[in-house]
Amino acid sequence: MFEMIPFKNNDDFFSSTSINKGFNVDIHETESAYLVEADLPGMKKENLNLSYKNGYLTITAKREDIIEDRNEIYVRHEKHYTEFKRSFFINNIDKNNINAQLKNGVLKLVLPKKE
Repeated sequence: MFEMIPFKNNDDFFSSTSINKGFNVDIHETESAYLVEADLPGMKKENLNLSYKNGYLTITAKREDIIEDRNEIYVRHEKHYTEFKRSFFINNIDKNNINAQLKNGVLKLVLPKKE
């Protein structure tokens, strides 16, 4: 019977709250650098902010969907203002030579280690 319902049974459609879980990140270490890959589908470069302070790398991503037609009726509307923020302690980084690239929804960072 549940297979016929268009929403999964764990769907938050009837829930009063929804938790912002952030985004997935992988961090690899090589001899000379840390390599960070963050999944940020749909994010644009201008909506990302990277900072490195006191040993903490912080990635902030913001998205605000603008509704053009206010007369549209939505059955469900989840695309709205969203802000994700993740911080990681990664010590011994040459912060002046951090390289960042956003391609196909994946942010790739190269954080060279101090020599």
